[in-house]
Amino acid sequence: LRPVQDPLSQVLHGLHKLVHVCNQPAPTTADPARHVLTVFKRALFADTSVALRNHLQQLSAASDVMIAGLDFGPAAQAVRALYGGAHQSEAQAVLETSLNPGVSDEVRQNHHLTYKILAKALEVKAQAADYYA
Repeated sequence: LRPVQDPLSQVLHGLHKLVHVCNQPAPTTADPARHVLTVFKRALFADTSVALRNHLQQLSAASDVMIAGLDFGPAAQAVRALYGGAHQSEAQAVLETSLNPGVSDEVRQNHHLTYKILAKALEVKAQAADYYA
């Protein structure tokens, strides 16, 4: 007999991981990944249950779809730079640039992420928070 893959358990596992990471003590330094994960968690519980399920399914599948309706702020650019393949120094430079009040609207519109990048950030933060220990 083969074990049956329950899609609901995968979704709940992702939710548990997200809540575990967000319930860790606040970092003493700026942590853009933690910020976007917290914004995502707040949005999940503010929306309807249908949106909750859809968001969690997309997150567990690490979809390349852009997360609609969520503005993660300047931290999104730093997270995209970190988990989209850039080096940490580039991510820090992006974060510092985007926090500048003189930044154009074109840069500010870049405050969105895909589920794939969010899933990578969640996995890294979960490992750092000893989720698998």
